[in-house]
Amino acid sequence: MLTKVAKYGIATRHILMFIPVSRVTASGWINGRVSPCKYLQADAAQLAAAISTAVKHRELPAPKNITGRTLDAYIRAVLAKYYKGSGASARPA
Repeated sequence: MLTKVAKYGIATRHILMFIPVSRVTASGWINGRVSPCKYLQADAAQLAAAISTAVKHRELPAPKNITGRTLDAYIRAVLAKYYKGSGASARPA
């Protein structure tokens, strides 16, 4: 579900902003070693859909001229724009 998001610049910190899991769990999702539990599958699917939509609209991966903290803020803004997860798990940016 979230196994190929690293190539778009998505890191564990970006997942943690939207889904309340540990860094180890988010890293496992990205690496494909762990899949989301049944309680978080819907939120993980929504985040994967948000990433897919951003890629389709060519907002991810980020332009090469955006680096550092600006890159992190850019990715956060793009994901917040497309993420429609449950209100209980969505963290404010």
